Amino acid sequence: MKYIDNKRGKPINPKMNIKSGDRVTFVDKRGEVTVGSIRIREIYCGKKGCSKCPHKIYAYVRYRKGKKVKEKYIGVAR
Repeated sequence: MKYIDNKRGKPINPKMNIKSGDRVTFVDKRGEVTVGSIRIREIYCGKKGCSKCPHKIYAYVRYRKGKKVKEKYIGVAR
């Protein structure tokens, strides 16, 4: 799946300097063009007493499909 940054008009690589709220356009498996926005989330492992959390920060695309709001994983963000 290819994600396009609406501001720059270039493909998004999660290792780029992306910010939460950036608008993106992507084409899903069925060929439907969808517009969404980037969400950056810190994911915690859930282990009791873990002092290294959050281990990594991940980028997701949040978009609306009908009345539902869905999220799709992009990759590890910097």
